[in-house]
Amino acid sequence: MAFVNMPAQQAEEQLARKHAPIVYLPDLDRPCRAGGAALDPVPVEVVLDNTEVALRRLSDPSFVKWAPAARDLYEAPRDPYFDYYLDLPGDPSNPGCRYETDGLRFAGESQRNAYARITRQEGHDGLVLQYWFVYYFNDWNNDHEGDWELVQLHFDARTASEALRTGPDEIAVSQHRTGEVAAWTDERVRREGDRPVVFVALGSHANYFRPGIYLGRGEDGRGLGCDDASKSGRRTPLEVSLLARRPVSASDPFAWLAFTGYWGDADPKDWAGSTAPVTKQNWLRPMTWEERLGKASVSLPSRGVAGTDAARAFCSAVAFGSDVVLPIYRDLPVVMALALGVTSAGLLGSLARTRFLPVQVLPWRSRRRLGQVLTAALEVYRRHVYAFLTLGLVSFPAGLAAARVRDGVALPLPAFGPLRPEAGMAAEAVSALAQGVLHLGIAYAVVAAGSTAVIAALERGRGAEAADGLLEVLRRLPHLLVSRLVAIGVVGVLALTVVGIPLALRQALRWAFLEHAVLLDRCSARAAFGRSAWLVSANWLWSAASVLALGMLALLAAPVVGVALIMAFKSVPPVYVNLATSAIYAVLVPYFAIAFSLVYFDLHSRRAAGR
Repeated sequence: MAFVNMPAQQAEEQLARKHAPIVYLPDLDRPCRAGGAALDPVPVEVVLDNTEVALRRLSDPSFVKWAPAARDLYEAPRDPYFDYYLDLPGDPSNPGCRYETDGLRFAGESQRNAYARITRQEGHDGLVLQYWFVYYFNDWNNDHEGDWELVQLHFDARTASEALRTGPDEIAVSQHRTGEVAAWTDERVRREGDRPVVFVALGSHANYFRPGIYLGRGEDGRGLGCDDASKSGRRTPLEVSLLARRPVSASDPFAWLAFTGYWGDADPKDWAGSTAPVTKQNWLRPMTWEERLGKASVSLPSRGVAGTDAARAFCSAVAFGSDVVLPIYRDLPVVMALALGVTSAGLLGSLARTRFLPVQVLPWRSRRRLGQVLTAALEVYRRHVYAFLTLGLVSFPAGLAAARVRDGVALPLPAFGPLRPEAGMAAEAVSALAQGVLHLGIAYAVVAAGSTAVIAALERGRGAEAADGLLEVLRRLPHLLVSRLVAIGVVGVLALTVVGIPLALRQALRWAFLEHAVLLDRCSARAAFGRSAWLVSANWLWSAASVLALGMLALLAAPVVGVALIMAFKSVPPVYVNLATSAIYAVLVPYFAIAFSLVYFDLHSRRAAGR
């Protein structure tokens, strides 16, 4: 009852402080890591009075005001909307590491801030408390300068004093063009006392009630992709600045609030900066906005037990489509349609030209068309299904062990440390690739090598036993590891030089059959390089086509099923999606290992025939 006679301004300030959000930001300990920029919500003063920032005007390209102050934003004409914009240093269409390093430099030691606003909407009951955050850059599938996000509390109250007594009824969080709403007492909503907790996605700054990976859509449909809040563990309590109802003069402390332009580059195509808060629907009609929000976000599985993650495959495909395919389709729809038609015709033509019959298993080292490789591999699998399924099941413990290794082992590359940011990004790419190999490669390599060893035993007239195959892999392990690690190192170094990419691709193809040379022909690690290259040179085109086709099928088969499950059954718990993709992976890896062995035998047959 102590709040009854409290002055309105004092009650509003106390209400804003009482429920100030605690945000959990992505766990990135240094800038320029792969996957998105790690930026904090900061005061607008980070860009105001900044000599590297300019105020520009779309209708008058000659207009420029460097180091614009809040007064300049207030005095910029409000009609029409979106004529003026703040131009930050850098190019949002090619951001590199510039925005992250600049954002951290400009923010310095300034407080991590939220701008609080208390308002009502005509025709609706209740009171709304909004917390607005501004980030320097949105590093997501729809890169843009400036990024305003929001947490909104809804009270069944008429005044701030009454809201202090009753507490919130609902909480809404912004996620790009939309958001999510929940009851204040919902089990999804985490709180520390009276302060709501939200988890901020890497790069995009979309807000979520729980950590995880979610499907998001950018503002105005610009960009579709995955919001990764699965590793947002950096607890950041926010300081609060209570906004005035409306700035009344250019000298007002919040004069910048009158600005109706863009808080970033105003490129009208794909990289337009975030619009000013006062122009947004969730500012103008906060309760209408809240009523239209979904009750839950579309979450994706965070990790598979074995093989590729359905979520990661889905996110990569969506990001590629958002970054590459959609812009081309929007700007050049005829070209995209023609490209799709030509690609489809080529694929169908290749399938039509190949021969699937007769199914030829013996002799092992004989010529086969690609279609016959697929059917013969299926027949070999059928005849020895128990051995190969047993090997497939090994992918579950192998995948879990690989995930433990990936999570527990950091792969720093200190040699890149003192170099320019671009080199640091290259180092991060190599580190990310290496950790990906640990997760996918270990599980795949164990099962594929075991399956290849079983094929070797069958060719020599021995029985097909999974245990014997794994023991043979263990005996030949030094040769397998040395040959493949050397190949990865050489190809990786060549690829990093950019100009060496063609040579890297050539060497990757020449050394595609190192494991087969070690297991099927019992070559040493050193001899395996020569054997693989010698066989591939029998027919470069056939080798490349076979490796590419089988490799793509092996990599995409399980994730495609996972993506289909995600899209078709949104209510299925993520764990079941990953269990399904892991089971498919366990079944398919031995099959593709058999197919690769048959390609190896085909190349050997070509060499033996002198062709």
